[in-house]
Amino acid sequence: MLRTPVCQDLGIEVPIMQAAIWPATSPELVAAVSEAGGLGSIGSVFESAESVQRQIARVREPTNRPFAVNHVVPLLDEEAFEATLEARPAVVSFALGDPPATSSSGPTP
Repeated sequence: MLRTPVCQDLGIEVPIMQAAIWPATSPELVAAVSEAGGLGSIGSVFESAESVQRQIARVREPTNRPFAVNHVVPLLDEEAFEATLEARPAVVSFALGDPPATSSSGPTP
């Protein structure tokens, strides 16, 4: 079996990450991928904070394995992102850009 440093870093068995393709993924798929030894990934684009919280809870019902929550930067919902951070998944990933750096005075260029 192929093991890479990312396997050790994330606590997964195989270096496979399920794509967070909204709306094709479901919490059941995410949990199944994680249970099989890969990294399941929740797609949060177009989801509210409450929806992200529900999806995370549904993933955690059948598994305690690591999973990711993905956010699409140009469409980033700050409340959904906050909910993700509060839930502390193993990985938070981003698509279509890097999130802006922030400081107490606001975003930096």
